[in-house]
Amino acid sequence: MTRQQKLFGKTLKDLQLLKNLDLDNETLTQISLHCKNFESLSIRRYTIRKEEASAIVNYLPRIKRLIISVAYMLEENLVMILKGCEELSCIWMCAKEMVFRLRLASHISPKFKYKVLVM
Repeated sequence: MTRQQKLFGKTLKDLQLLKNLDLDNETLTQISLHCKNFESLSIRRYTIRKEEASAIVNYLPRIKRLIISVAYMLEENLVMILKGCEELSCIWMCAKEMVFRLRLASHISPKFKYKVLVM
């Protein structure tokens, strides 16, 4: 049993990642394989590079909610997630400049909601 399997178990639905925790392929692979009800990822104080955005799309394509706060992400990485996670119905961000990109997600679902928190 891997470290991730011990941590997550089969019933994990939501995961909150704080600074210095890994959002790597191995972690997301284990979630994808063993947590069939997983639907929500919250990322705080983290840099979401192309590798992390790609891992979210590849391993969590059916994610429903994404919450990103006090994080750094290039616009192209947000677009990759919005286009690749077709079941995404809600995204919250702390980044005023990303509002226009969130409108891209309107094609994902008629119920798609987004909220941008300005601090």
